[in-house]
Amino acid sequence: MTHNATDRGDAWIDDLLQIAVCPADHIGLKRAPNALVARLNDLVQQRALRDATGSLVKAPLDAALLRNDHDRIYPIRGRIPELLPESAILLDDDDRATLS
Repeated sequence: MTHNATDRGDAWIDDLLQIAVCPADHIGLKRAPNALVARLNDLVQQRALRDATGSLVKAPLDAALLRNDHDRIYPIRGRIPELLPESAILLDDDDRATLS
């Protein structure tokens, strides 16, 4: 499935991706697929998702930025990307399986 940012009203994410990198080690970022965001939001609803600090993620994600190595994502909420190392959500094998 190809994302069409213009149709979705979030072309600004594509603009952001021209300059944004992972704050921890400067690995490139890309838009997280909708299926992954939906899976993570299911875990938020089940109170089963934690961020990089181990804190419970309490608010659903509107979208997310995915590291190019598929190691972690950075949430976007209310059009604000949370590009802080502690806001990262580390991905496990089940999460990465949604990417193939």
